[in-house]
Amino acid sequence: MGGYVKRKMLVTTVGMRTEWGKLMETLNEGGDDETPLQVKLNGVATIIGKIGLGFAIVTFLVLTIRFLVEKALHGALALATEPPNDGLLKRPPVGRGTSFITKTIWRNTIGQSIYQLIVLAILNFDGKRLLRIGGSDATEVLNTLIFNSFVFCQVFNEINSRDMEKINIFKGMFDCCIFLMIIFATVAFQAVIVEFLGAFASTVPLSWQFWLLSVLIGAISMPVAVILKRIPVENKNTTNKQHHDGYDALPSGPELA
Repeated sequence: MGGYVKRKMLVTTVGMRTEWGKLMETLNEGGDDETPLQVKLNGVATIIGKIGLGFAIVTFLVLTIRFLVEKALHGALALATEPPNDGLLKRPPVGRGTSFITKTIWRNTIGQSIYQLIVLAILNFDGKRLLRIGGSDATEVLNTLIFNSFVFCQVFNEINSRDMEKINIFKGMFDCCIFLMIIFATVAFQAVIVEFLGAFASTVPLSWQFWLLSVLIGAISMPVAVILKRIPVENKNTTNKQHHDGYDALPSGPELA
């Protein structure tokens, strides 16, 4: 594993000023695309369990979401399905000591987690009254709505995580068929779980109004992301004098002539 990382760093450094070299650099920091999702998912799920929402979102459902987001999304983004572009050449070199989880990622992660916790907590503690959910299956409907909303938050955050800093996260998205297929497959699988696997997944079918509400709650993650990206964070310049790419400059000067 160590040898693999070293070879990866070598290719990145040697090809630093070429498009494919920059692409290798993005592969080296590939965790940046899916790490925020994993951090948000794990953090939100943990806090949800502590405040009582764990009863609303059963273990099977949380593991299902984590599998979809962590494995499927990681497989697509980590392999860099999008071809290299000229914008990659504008990125500064990444040092070997650079952390995968930057301050920008922490900003986006904490902000999105707070939003999801607030919305899901409101639904859990006062959802029946606010949405006028009644009947013998009111609890099951509310739990399914919470689960569905949670999933759509992650779906829209997959799109948000295409770029940690830029506002326009749709640029080039529709040119990436694999990414679009993952989004479609995630939503389709979620629909199957909610509508047809109730006995197995402890869900009940939702009305179109609740489906629309779930999508809306997830979609609000996008304007939340825009607001978060407007918050400045202090990032260390990777090209400053402390940066070291693993190579030592050859000695030179008139004394060596």
